[in-house]
Amino acid sequence: MKNIKSYILNILLCLAVLAGAVACGGSGGTDEPGGGSSALVTNVKSEASMLLTPGGDYRITATGAEQTDILVMEGSKTFECAITRLSTSWFRFAVPNEIVDGKYTLTLRRGEQTQELFTTNVTVQSVDNKVPSKDGYNLKGMVYCGNKGVKGVLVTDGVEITETNADGHYWLKSRKTYEVVYVILPSGYNVPTQGGMPKYWSQTSADTANEEQHNFELIKQSTDDHTVLVATDIHLTNRSLSPNDCTQFRDGFVKELIADYTGKSNVYCLNLGDFAHDVHWYKNDIGWAESLTHHPSDYISGLPCQVWSTLGNHDHDGHTPAGEDVDLRASGPYRKMVGPTHVAMNFGKVHYMLLDDIIYVNEFGGSNSVNDPLMGECNYYADFRQDMVAWVEKDLKYVSKDTPIVVGLHIPLVNWTGSGRNTEFTSSTSWKNFVDLFKDYKDVNFITGHTHQTRFRPVPGYGTNMYEHNIGAVCGVWWSSSLRTGGTNSKSGALNLCADGTPSCYYVYEVSGTNRTWRYKFVGEPATKQFKSYDMNEVKKYYETYGPAQKFINAGSYMNTANGNETAVTINKKQYGCEEADNTVWINVWGYENGKYGSYGDWDITVTENGKPLDVEQLNGTVRDPLMALAGEIYVYGVQEKKSFSANSCSSTAFNHMFRVTASAPNTTLIIKVKDRFGRVYQETMERPKKFYDGSKIDNTWTLE
Repeated sequence: MKNIKSYILNILLCLAVLAGAVACGGSGGTDEPGGGSSALVTNVKSEASMLLTPGGDYRITATGAEQTDILVMEGSKTFECAITRLSTSWFRFAVPNEIVDGKYTLTLRRGEQTQELFTTNVTVQSVDNKVPSKDGYNLKGMVYCGNKGVKGVLVTDGVEITETNADGHYWLKSRKTYEVVYVILPSGYNVPTQGGMPKYWSQTSADTANEEQHNFELIKQSTDDHTVLVATDIHLTNRSLSPNDCTQFRDGFVKELIADYTGKSNVYCLNLGDFAHDVHWYKNDIGWAESLTHHPSDYISGLPCQVWSTLGNHDHDGHTPAGEDVDLRASGPYRKMVGPTHVAMNFGKVHYMLLDDIIYVNEFGGSNSVNDPLMGECNYYADFRQDMVAWVEKDLKYVSKDTPIVVGLHIPLVNWTGSGRNTEFTSSTSWKNFVDLFKDYKDVNFITGHTHQTRFRPVPGYGTNMYEHNIGAVCGVWWSSSLRTGGTNSKSGALNLCADGTPSCYYVYEVSGTNRTWRYKFVGEPATKQFKSYDMNEVKKYYETYGPAQKFINAGSYMNTANGNETAVTINKKQYGCEEADNTVWINVWGYENGKYGSYGDWDITVTENGKPLDVEQLNGTVRDPLMALAGEIYVYGVQEKKSFSANSCSSTAFNHMFRVTASAPNTTLIIKVKDRFGRVYQETMERPKKFYDGSKIDNTWTLE
């Protein structure tokens, strides 16, 4: 009996060992990992052979890859390859420039975990990229797709623009002013992605006597239907907020885009500048200088979309000495790390441009140098480099007049009332010369940032076909308003507000052919949240019973220290709602658009009480958002007890997308409906009295009709 039991036991042990060996084998075509780890990806499709293009990317079928994974190719040489793009069922990896023919074992690595995928025979795709020299030309190269050159692609150094010939070859006589060369992405193509950044550009030397060759790969891809996410004023500073602003960005904006757009095709993000913050570069070790440990772009490597960028005033290097061409020198670190300061690209049938409208001055000897002797004042003014304006004119010669054009800038063109030029542009002539370049196009949409507010209006003097979307900040008021409310904030960034009460946001543009729709997107909440209502009876009561609010409202004035000057600011009780009539309701419609825009529809706001419509009044620049006032100046003055502070960095402001109705009684229910240009209706059933603030987050109930 003992022998039989031993025999059976040995058989069971052998079967267990055999099962373990099969499970851990990790051979081609299996879903299990090598090295005994749990599976990182499943549904792996083995490939006996692969045809790879050096410097390109390649698609592998597998479910569950992550953007931060590394693909290790082990053969006669070993390469570690970044993931460039992915979906729920596949990922693409960057092919090393040094790849050679041979047999390779492909292993996916995620942190300490690894999974062997399969072994394959690699053949390197030969592209004849030898471009002959031409006398007088110091930049040359090839634009190719697969193993063929692409004709008619525009290539530029930021000053001159040329076209590729039938072989995909180009030549440029370059002054190398910007020390970059890049393609203007043609319709019907994409470019490889690395770390969230599109690979459409290359850095050059500054030596005009040096002949250089720079090649660019295109990927054939229909982009007529695409999504553009517009983000601005991220302001990563690595400050000791709670939580840290980099953490808030990663756990809010980045996680949301990963959740919402992974696996979707043709999604692009346009960054309108101030990704970094110049005065914090060196003291907090985060910025565009190569010597710094942290770069803002580190935090977007996991995004499921390419991030195309232009720079803001805070993306310049404040350690750059003032003097001749300081603007160009101060943008040098950005150009080395992120790319050109002005770019153009065609996504489908829409022409996009991202342009620089900042002239950086950076005078020395002011307050910034007290703690950092190398730091200038980081001052600037709004204007355009003339070589860039000439470049825009050259680019537009290739764009038909009926092509929709989207132009991204950092500083808005139009003043906050919508009545004229933004006076940050000191030269009205320069402003007009630039805008005039677009006057003959039938649909021109300027998208801008900088103000940390939402302001939408036609460009005055140019009819209704030229419209500006001045978009609120991803960071709200520098990531800090959520800390000032006095309540617990379990949701990172839940109360990050802009100065006009607009929550931390970005814009979503959906495009099909030449048809475009768009709307505001509040980070962390559904796209159906488009406004917030205030029961002003309750707001007044809050002001009367909350001690810090009483301190501020009754103070009469405070000292504004913005821009190094002290100016007394009178506290206008009416602007804060303290003198509102009984039973009034304010409605802050964050994305409301003033005026006509081409053939697009009109916005409409209706409010009914017991079935009866109420008169809706737009409050143009006469009030402040109550919640932002609570998180801003009321907190700083009333809680921190600071009598002097910079209103630019922590205060609410007047704006023009607040609306008012007056109800018949304090306890009636209102039906609020907001219809946007595209007929989408956002509705709230507002039961009153409605609490002003619950100490944790914006608490409206929303439904989409």
